[in-house]
Amino acid sequence: YPMGAIGDRIGKRRVLVAGYFVGAVMSFGLIFAIPSYWYLTLVFLLGGFYVAIQDALERAMAAELLPEGLRGTGYGVLATVNGLGDFVSSIAVGLLWSTVSPAIAFGYAAALMLLGAFTLLRIR
Repeated sequence: YPMGAIGDRIGKRRVLVAGYFVGAVMSFGLIFAIPSYWYLTLVFLLGGFYVAIQDALERAMAAELLPEGLRGTGYGVLATVNGLGDFVSSIAVGLLWSTVSPAIAFGYAAALMLLGAFTLLRIR
């Protein structure tokens, strides 16, 4: 709810881009694996903040971008793409984690979030 209200005030795309950047910062933070309660608390708070923004604003932006008659189909396509993306990225991150290192896996995740943020900045 709060992220949607902020998106209504300053723009959904801007808030969603900021959320993707927060997710990238969280992933970069997990690369370092500092064994500190406060550090991990901060990293996981960033993760919760990122998920709150993403969950609220991806669907809200879809509603704005789609004509009213196609919104149901658009939500279905968004859910399908998100599900397939989660599946493929989980496999990729898992393979990187187990064959290379956890740091590379989190770096890959952060790079994809940054790519998503910059892509969204370029879309009009």
